[in-house]
Amino acid sequence: MPARPVTIVVHVYEGWSSLERCIMSILENVDLSIHSVLLVNDCGPRADDIEARVLEAIAGAPSIAYHRNVRNLGFVRTCNRAVYEIDTSDNDVLLLNSDAALTPGALNELVSVLNAAEHHGAVCPRGNRAGIASFPYFHRPTAWPNDGQAESELQVFDAVSDLLPRWYLSPVAVGFCILLRRSLINNYGLFDPIYALEFGDRYGEDDDLCMRINAAGFSSLIANRAFVARAGSATSTEAVKNELEARNRATLLSRYPFYVDAVNTFVTFGYSAPEVFAEIIATQDHMSILVDIRHLSHAHNGSTRYALSFLKTLSRATLPKNVSVTIAAPAEAIVFFDLQRYGMTVLPYQDVTGAFDVGIALAPVNSLTQLMHLNDHCARWVVSHFDMIQARAWNLMLRNPTLPMIVEQGLAHADRVVALSDFALKDAAAYYPPLSSKLTSRGESVHLGSTRDATGDRFGGAFRDHLPLRIESILDGGSYIVVLGNSFPHKQVALAARALESLETPVIAFGPIEGLSETPARAIATSGTLSDSAMGRIIEGAALVIFPSAYEGYGLPVPDSLDCGVPVVAFDTVVSREVVKELGGQDAVRFFTRFDELAAVATEALGDVALHEAAAAMLGTVRGLDPYAERLLEIALEQLKEPLDVARLTERYESIKRMQRLVSLHHDNFEYMWRETLESESFKIGHRIVKMIKPVSRLFRRR
Repeated sequence: MPARPVTIVVHVYEGWSSLERCIMSILENVDLSIHSVLLVNDCGPRADDIEARVLEAIAGAPSIAYHRNVRNLGFVRTCNRAVYEIDTSDNDVLLLNSDAALTPGALNELVSVLNAAEHHGAVCPRGNRAGIASFPYFHRPTAWPNDGQAESELQVFDAVSDLLPRWYLSPVAVGFCILLRRSLINNYGLFDPIYALEFGDRYGEDDDLCMRINAAGFSSLIANRAFVARAGSATSTEAVKNELEARNRATLLSRYPFYVDAVNTFVTFGYSAPEVFAEIIATQDHMSILVDIRHLSHAHNGSTRYALSFLKTLSRATLPKNVSVTIAAPAEAIVFFDLQRYGMTVLPYQDVTGAFDVGIALAPVNSLTQLMHLNDHCARWVVSHFDMIQARAWNLMLRNPTLPMIVEQGLAHADRVVALSDFALKDAAAYYPPLSSKLTSRGESVHLGSTRDATGDRFGGAFRDHLPLRIESILDGGSYIVVLGNSFPHKQVALAARALESLETPVIAFGPIEGLSETPARAIATSGTLSDSAMGRIIEGAALVIFPSAYEGYGLPVPDSLDCGVPVVAFDTVVSREVVKELGGQDAVRFFTRFDELAAVATEALGDVALHEAAAAMLGTVRGLDPYAERLLEIALEQLKEPLDVARLTERYESIKRMQRLVSLHHDNFEYMWRETLESESFKIGHRIVKMIKPVSRLFRRR
């Protein structure tokens, strides 16, 4: 069945250069033996001049009619007049802005999409500066020299459009170029005159129309194989536009309160992966890296030192000139750690927009927010992997039962995984057997090192330099033992501290630990609150460091202690053996497996001259975190050179979007049910009863 003919309606007001371009695009790209054109002069300030130019441009062209209003009617009334009064045909209608130019095949594609299903009601093409139909809708955050220019965006469109679905179902079709079924106009009308504004301006009338026909079951669509270029508006100033738009927007929302939610839902879930990352697929002129440090907290722990060390290395690195870096962190962490001092673009996590070529997650992806953030913004991921303790330990996992699934998704979809040790990589493969081959092919272990001065500077008052008096007295007394860890059970600090109670040597244990109190021979330090200098004083003055942790992905206390020249007694695990061997610290470390033997092992270690000499020889020689940071950055830069696997990207993007949609629907359903409850008559009656009996209940309580 041949496609129905179309009447193209162009509202003429001002701007001859863009109008001429529009007319020429029609003459060149529309089959006027099938379709027809109406040019309606709306009596702008140069109406006579425009008229003469238009008549000259269309002279001799078939199926193009020119009309002139008696007076200025504005866009809405002019379109209504053209469709209801001037055009007496039964054609479908294409409303085309005078600043828009059809490209080859655009009209045919719009017609095909409109007629692809009975309930396709309105369709628009892609374009530059076209609202939700803009292509590309998502941009790299780097400076795009021709942002919004039709030529540059058409180049991206040509490279990517075949990767997109043929159309999107959208809340509205954008009115700069909108094809409508004549039957819908006959039944539901065209533009509501309430949106009519003087001169050439118009705002909201197309959205209202799309919402109106959608209520009857007819969809609006965005055709992804058609592009119409815009030269720019030739109507009101920006200030006037904002005022007029606000007025009409209020009208639109009063009729369709769900309009904003509908558009936001489409923007969040409606676009395909090749759309989101179109610029990255099409061009390599400007490339971007997003450093994700969502985990950065106010605790001065190993994860914090590691993250800040990476930023220090990154700030000193010489990157390719076409590569830019953006750091995403919690807003409070940006201020607390003064992240601006590294001289790179730093954004609060929630303010990140656009598409990045590569994302670097400096900590495991362990929250749904982070997983969705990386999926939305990064074409490729490089993920640091620490350990599996939060999944393996039920007491930790049940705080967030979805965590194992989220970690699995982060590892499964990562382009590269950088683990802190061979053990960490193997343990992840053991926990997620289906990921074993992926972790083998995409994973790499890169050891950390000492975190002493890893950040390159101090943080002023951010962490405490002064120590509690109890700890100061132990430091002043000379020989003492330090038990490093924190309050988590797998760190086993309480077990170690209690096992050492029989010793006369004072102990400083890091906690706090529930049920473990200070004694004359034991002080408790709070982990994560002390500055580098305060931690340095404690470790450097120790006779021995006990590291009792049962589970680590690496174990930073070992290299930190050895770098201070202090011997270590460590709980015997595969990873502690791996770390000690890699550091060359076998002669400076002793291991234990039973806590009832720890006091004896510690006593022997305190008197072991060879052990202390071996540790002293390592003072200041242990590798820092720079090699890890440098390798991580090198891997990210390698990813920039790799061809993007669009099929794999699409599978990842859609998989996580489905998960995100389910979570969103669950949340929205909860809010809906709560609103329904609040508005229900039974709730209101119950609320009144509670208010009535409340004074009586108070009387009973007094008695």
